[in-house]
Amino acid sequence: MLPKHPLVRLGLLPLAWFAFLFWLENFAIWGNRASSQSPAGDTTAHLMSLNSESSKPGHAPYGLHVFLAPAWLPLPQRFGELVFASYCQGEAAIAWQAADRLVIRCDAREIRTPPTSRRGIAVRLSSSPRQSPVNHWQPEPNAQETPAQNTP
Repeated sequence: MLPKHPLVRLGLLPLAWFAFLFWLENFAIWGNRASSQSPAGDTTAHLMSLNSESSKPGHAPYGLHVFLAPAWLPLPQRFGELVFASYCQGEAAIAWQAADRLVIRCDAREIRTPPTSRRGIAVRLSSSPRQSPVNHWQPEPNAQETPAQNTP
């Protein structure tokens, strides 16, 4: 419900404008492609990209950015710590190997911010694509092949 006095209504206009700019800068420009909470549950890794041009385009405009932030913290692109920025070919993913190890899977073409360890978490880049387990059989290292015997 709006106040009846016109000066109070005009006073609400800057507040509405500020709210719109805050939304534009923090939600409309940045897109969250993936989030993954650490096994300990205290840190979240966010894989983000810019959706459109910005006055602060980041380290890799239109590329991927990985931020680490406490799990409770909103707006990781604003308050989190940048640990990786690059242009990746194809899909990218983030995965925790342990509570203190994060792996970024990305076929990196141009790295703007190399993987950096922050908050006690080692960040590693894995640029090799994951192989599908389907039709990808390899013998056990200790297995010995025995030739088939022909029996009459």
